[in-house]
Amino acid sequence: MNSRCKVQGDCYSGNTGIVLSSNERLEFVACWGHARRKVVDSQTYKPEGETLRKMIQVLYDIECRVAEFEATARQQLRERESSLVMSGICKWLERFWTRREKVF
Repeated sequence: MNSRCKVQGDCYSGNTGIVLSSNERLEFVACWGHARRKVVDSQTYKPEGETLRKMIQVLYDIECRVAEFEATARQQLRERESSLVMSGICKWLERFWTRREKVF
């Protein structure tokens, strides 16, 4: 069987080690809870972190709205709305890292 799966977790080395030793059958994906916590805990990039935290909150808000939906409707709304938010987060992060690299 050549199936591929995603493994979600934090970046604890035990979790990532399992994925690395899976012969590419497993793909590691981090969760938004851990990413959000790192953003909230950041003291170095306070204003930028607040902007990113608000964008992540929109993803949480979408999930609250779809909690009672049937699976198909939930997936459709995620594809329609969450994908736009994710695109915005990616663009924001690209601009942030570009500006940050110019400072150093």
